[in-house]
Amino acid sequence: MPNHQPLLGRLAATWFNEVIATDALRLLLDDTTLRTALLKMIMQATGVDLSGVTAFERERRTQDGRLDLEGVDRQGRPRLIVEVKFGHLIGFEQVNRYRTHQGAELGDDLDGVLLLLVPPSRLREAQGVMDFARANEEPGLGRSGRIRLLALSWDSVLDELSAVVGDGSGPVSIAADIGQLRAVCDTLSVWSTPLAAVSEIEREGFLRVVVDQLKERVPAVSLRSLQVRDPDYLVFRYYEVPELSGTVFSIGVVPALPPLDEAVFWLRFHRRTGGFSEVKKRLRRSAVAEQIREHRGHIWFPLDADPDLPAPALIDAIVAQVVVILVAARS
Repeated sequence: MPNHQPLLGRLAATWFNEVIATDALRLLLDDTTLRTALLKMIMQATGVDLSGVTAFERERRTQDGRLDLEGVDRQGRPRLIVEVKFGHLIGFEQVNRYRTHQGAELGDDLDGVLLLLVPPSRLREAQGVMDFARANEEPGLGRSGRIRLLALSWDSVLDELSAVVGDGSGPVSIAADIGQLRAVCDTLSVWSTPLAAVSEIEREGFLRVVVDQLKERVPAVSLRSLQVRDPDYLVFRYYEVPELSGTVFSIGVVPALPPLDEAVFWLRFHRRTGGFSEVKKRLRRSAVAEQIREHRGHIWFPLDADPDLPAPALIDAIVAQVVVILVAARS
């Protein structure tokens, strides 16, 4: 079946969580052959001897942050730190914190590598972060300046691992496991892609996930039980504002039909929701009054969505607008 998407790729489309990729890679690297292949690839790129790495550990908490993956030697020293990213990239300050931490852990005798692992579409951006960090090394970093900084794409790493094991021995094999992880990364990479770059066939699924992910960020109570059909929306979710007498609003994607054709995402206060008249008065007196659109007796707000933003940043921008509207509705 040429159009079949592996199971874990479909699950990743539901959860959109970097942890699933981090865990899967760590489990693959329990295999000595795969671990050796990855370390050799990094050694060739950096010149740092990583032959002492005997295991990978994940999500270790330190005073400098939680480290996604660490390649440690027999003494538990982090010869390699791997930061896994799909959405938000690691920043310059975070690079410096991790580099300083790794240098302190390794002491005076050992060099190390800090690796940023990203989707192919963000490799140039990641390389830019690492180049900037190299060029702007702070004097107080001490020997952490001997930590080599490297950015690689998921595709290049998985291609290297696949080349070691070949096409594999059926559905229960390391090759099949790599294929599952590749499907996860492909799905998560779409999530890091700007809306403008999402193909038409994937657009509706992308928008559905954005609406679903908003429930974790919007400062209101998500009402899963009210997920009923609504002719105004392609996909949407209801929220309740408890302190406003049962006022319910919704956020969703509206088909491009007049008069709601100036935005993709909209917030709506339904005319039959609790306290609608009072909320409407407050909104009309507020700083957001000029944004109000009325349609079928409801109050609508367009939510600006920069199509050049990757989904995590897009969600941040939408949430910021929702917060302003809710403050106006309460005031």
